[in-house]
Amino acid sequence: MGRKTKFTIQLLVAGFFVMMLTTFLMTENYSLSSGNADVADLESVEDGVYAGSADGFNGPINVEVTVDGGKITDVNVLSHTESDGISDPAFDEIPAAMVAGNTTEVEVVSGATFTSTGLMAAVNNALSGEPGEASETPVEDTEEETVIEPSENVFVDGTYEATVDGHNGPLSVEVIVEGGVITSVEVTENEETEGLADPA
Repeated sequence: MGRKTKFTIQLLVAGFFVMMLTTFLMTENYSLSSGNADVADLESVEDGVYAGSADGFNGPINVEVTVDGGKITDVNVLSHTESDGISDPAFDEIPAAMVAGNTTEVEVVSGATFTSTGLMAAVNNALSGEPGEASETPVEDTEEETVIEPSENVFVDGTYEATVDGHNGPLSVEVIVEGGVITSVEVTENEETEGLADPA
């Protein structure tokens, strides 16, 4: 076998290895271990209603979990600060899967991985405490409304356009000033991800 052929084969093998490693690391649901040390042991959990909390993607997820006859019969999300639309599938599917399988370790919902794992952690947190009280005090939603003080700048009446770099590409806006006051800001073009960018 020639040196060039041998080198080509080595390059192909190395490329294949890098491709497989990249695929593994970029896959939404990969896991380095099959077990989770924080999974509640349902055999030792008494019947009752439990409260718990854990961090999701945007902040705390507070839950209430009902155990009856040694089984999870209800998982109720009391509050959260996750993004509407994106997190909805996790809040629909994870509690139902926990009740159906009587387990706190279920498959994460693709596209809402952090919300899924946060929800599972909140349920495990709840079941590690005593019935009727949270094992740790649920984190209150401390998000405050942003108040923007009026600017002292004086704007010249007219219509202004500008384009800047967004996350995925150019983002263009049109701003209208009337009577020295901004009366309209309209995004005329963008390449941002629908759903994720919508709140902004």
